[in-house]
Amino acid sequence: MSLFIEDLPSILRYSHQRFLNQVDLREDSKTLGYCDRDYWAWKVKDFSNGSWQASLVGLLDTNELSGLPKEEILKLVGHVIKGTKKLQRSNGSFEEAYPYESSFAVTAMVAFYFSYLKNKHSNFLTQDSENEIQEVIQESVGFLKRTPETHGVISNHLATAYLAMWLESGDVSVVEPLFNIMDKEGWFPEYDGADPGYQTLLLHYFAMANSVRELPDTWVEKLESAGEFCSFFFQQNGNFAGDIGSRGTSIFYLGASSFIPTPQIWIESAYKSLRLLSPVSVDSGNFATIYTTWSFFYRQYKAGKVTFKNEKIEDCDQYFNNANLYCFRSSSLNLLVSFSNGVVEGIRIGQSDLFEDISIPGFKKSNWATRGMVQAKAVGKNGFSFKYSLVDVKQKLPNAFTTILLRVLGPLFYFLPIMHRLFKRLLKRFVMGSGSQVPTSIEINFDKSSEQLFVKEAGGYSLLHPGFYEHMASANSFSRKYLRNVPKI
Repeated sequence: MSLFIEDLPSILRYSHQRFLNQVDLREDSKTLGYCDRDYWAWKVKDFSNGSWQASLVGLLDTNELSGLPKEEILKLVGHVIKGTKKLQRSNGSFEEAYPYESSFAVTAMVAFYFSYLKNKHSNFLTQDSENEIQEVIQESVGFLKRTPETHGVISNHLATAYLAMWLESGDVSVVEPLFNIMDKEGWFPEYDGADPGYQTLLLHYFAMANSVRELPDTWVEKLESAGEFCSFFFQQNGNFAGDIGSRGTSIFYLGASSFIPTPQIWIESAYKSLRLLSPVSVDSGNFATIYTTWSFFYRQYKAGKVTFKNEKIEDCDQYFNNANLYCFRSSSLNLLVSFSNGVVEGIRIGQSDLFEDISIPGFKKSNWATRGMVQAKAVGKNGFSFKYSLVDVKQKLPNAFTTILLRVLGPLFYFLPIMHRLFKRLLKRFVMGSGSQVPTSIEINFDKSSEQLFVKEAGGYSLLHPGFYEHMASANSFSRKYLRNVPKI
């Protein structure tokens, strides 16, 4: 039996315990049913993260592992729904990162997960809870329709918003705008390009929706194409995608297995090498999505609706021109390359399946980190070559300016939707960071016949430690590549 599958029930039991410890269950408390312990207990935050409310679905999907009798789950569900309704802003929104944020992402998540809960777990809803959850969904959907996300095209956010509307109305046309932005190569945009990791989250959402109401055949065909795109980014050492994506995430969301033929050898390797983030190990900001996708996956697996692919990870030599990504796999080498940000994720496979990390994520000089902007590239039957221009990027940490920006301007612009959207753009520029051009370049070549990478040295720059990625909180989860010695060029 698979070690991963054997351990999965225990992992979920501990995950249920982690979630339950986040919920305020004191019946005389003003924050009864709030699920962000940092807010209601520790009081180190001045807002409650709404994504924790959506985590309730993770408990319900595998509630049999929680050890709680039905009457106690009924009471818990009632408290959390009531707390969610109280937490919801007057405009129908929820927060994730700062007060009065009106987060499109978290509001869409709550709307979708609560719609799923209402349809899938109605046996845990009293009449009062059913009425309250419907009010939360309606207010959330109203906000989503009035306040589109404008600081970037983030397909997994759009998926939860549109699927919530579809589950409530049955109108397939509300989801069509998402498929209209899907690239013919099989990927949905995340900010400035394709991100295989986040695409598995999008596919997880569609799998959940499909368990409530059967998806149209035209959607399924496109989603299978999206799953096939993701399948090129498995590596034999358990890595998935990583820094090559537009958002740099290496997280594989298990619920996507309904649309992706997931290799058994990969999931075992990812689990044993600590690359497979679980609800027990993940940071609090990503807990809701990891918790719900693991719980949903196990529910589907037990029902016989998802299986692993027993064959080895197939060799490939695939260039995605629109995504600017290249995938090469052989018995001795795995390469994932982004020609957008100049990252190479690579492993060389030795005897007894020993893996040597040969990633080239970027370069550094002194205390400055640099990431590549590709000036020119050539991809052909013999391999590829591309040239970086370099950009200096300093790591940004909270300071007085960003604190004032978040805590003063957030509430000030809360009631002015136009200014609120401008505020999001300012955050993207000043908090996420930008860089300045460096007057040098670095060239990388790959010879397919010898399966060798060649890096041309450039003016005192050396390899950046693997795993550098600017801003995205879902990037830089633990990988052993962080602990290896960085080779000199």
